[in-house]
Amino acid sequence: MSNKPSNSSSEDLFAKALMSVAGEGVDLSRVLVQIPAADRTRLGVVLSGLAEEVTKKRSVPTTISGLPEDTKKLVELLKLEEGYDGAVETQKVFQLLRSGESIPDISSVLGVFTPEMLLTAQSFQKPTLTLTTKGRSFNDLVSAMDGHKTISGQNDASVDVLFSQYAKRKQKYWGAHIIEGPFEIETSDFDNVDRLLKERFKNFENAKKVGGFSGIDRWKYAHLMMQALTNKGTLDTELCTLLNEDPASYETRFMGANWCQVRRQVEFRWGDSSANFRVGRFRRSVGGFIS
Repeated sequence: MSNKPSNSSSEDLFAKALMSVAGEGVDLSRVLVQIPAADRTRLGVVLSGLAEEVTKKRSVPTTISGLPEDTKKLVELLKLEEGYDGAVETQKVFQLLRSGESIPDISSVLGVFTPEMLLTAQSFQKPTLTLTTKGRSFNDLVSAMDGHKTISGQNDASVDVLFSQYAKRKQKYWGAHIIEGPFEIETSDFDNVDRLLKERFKNFENAKKVGGFSGIDRWKYAHLMMQALTNKGTLDTELCTLLNEDPASYETRFMGANWCQVRRQVEFRWGDSSANFRVGRFRRSVGGFIS
């Protein structure tokens, strides 16, 4: 008795395997008619193995339970699952979501961070997961803080006129970032507060290249401040965060932000880069946009 499969069973095997690889909803009729029947058995066996691998890839969970063990350990150490819940709560408290918009799930958020980023974030002071909102401008974020005050006696934010540059620029994508804060931070090893600001900026740029991290801009800072405000706290009551990556910052001036305890308000301000500003601090971050 011959063990050779019949033409119909060979074609069934081939068609089923090809469909598994291609996915549902794909019209394969034009592909099938171009392949001689004699070749379909051999190709069917090859595609069956490929289909099995594709199925495995599709079924791998992208939440923390499906991460490689080393990466999973870093995610747990950085408390990113808890951080995600806090970032989502901030979006809700300040009503940042546009109509019809949804918050990226934790799988998408964790997918932003490489193992190298997570290792870098371990060295941060109080690493905090922050989500920057798609479709929101800086003006929108300031309005959200002013419209949803959480601190007793809180006044509207004070925003220097220089921040009117880029103030209407809307974020095209969601962002996921691990940032130092949202608390006061100490001076980093690479920084020297006794130097002039322009020298400190250069030192920070060099440290970024070596350390594999970034700084922050007004969008990241506003979201970080809102996370502090969500918990009835504030950010930079005695210090000021230097917004080294803000597009309005350049060699002769720096942009900064803080909470003014006397005036009970968030402040976005600027200073002369040729001055000494001992209370200024850099905040490191890692992350990127969610595609």
